[in-house]
Amino acid sequence: IALNDTNKAEQVMLRSDLSLWLPATRSYLSTYYNSSGKLLRTAHGSSGKWSGTTDLLQPDELALFEIEME
Repeated sequence: IALNDTNKAEQVMLRSDLSLWLPATRSYLSTYYNSSGKLLRTAHGSSGKWSGTTDLLQPDELALFEIEME
């Protein structure tokens, strides 16, 4: 979950070492949803390091990244 906790519109960048949380895998699917739960985009990855950047979020707006192993 990404939250813009500032008083101005901003993008929020998240990073994670997936190997700390998930079993070893060759690939994953990252799914990005806005604050209304609308699917905005998906991306496939194959590295243990993941990063995601939200669209422009208004103050106190949130977004969600779901990461699923393939």
